[in-house]
Amino acid sequence: MPDAHRTDLAEALTSAYRIVSSDPRDWTANRHDAFLYGLFRGWDDPAGEHEVATKHGWDQDFLARLHRLHAAIESARKT
Repeated sequence: MPDAHRTDLAEALTSAYRIVSSDPRDWTANRHDAFLYGLFRGWDDPAGEHEVATKHGWDQDFLARLHRLHAAIESARKT
């Protein structure tokens, strides 16, 4: 990927991170919003993440995938 595209991707992902981080809505209210929050922001509190996972029926495989995707986004954001 050309450097300019990498920079644009990092900027786009950082914009999404900022939106999710600053929007006051309840990101746990529905499973799609909760997934987006986990994808772009992630949970700082394992107990909170567990509560969301239980609420939406997420199993350990789903959480492992979400963590993997979040890590990939974080890596691309910091490029």
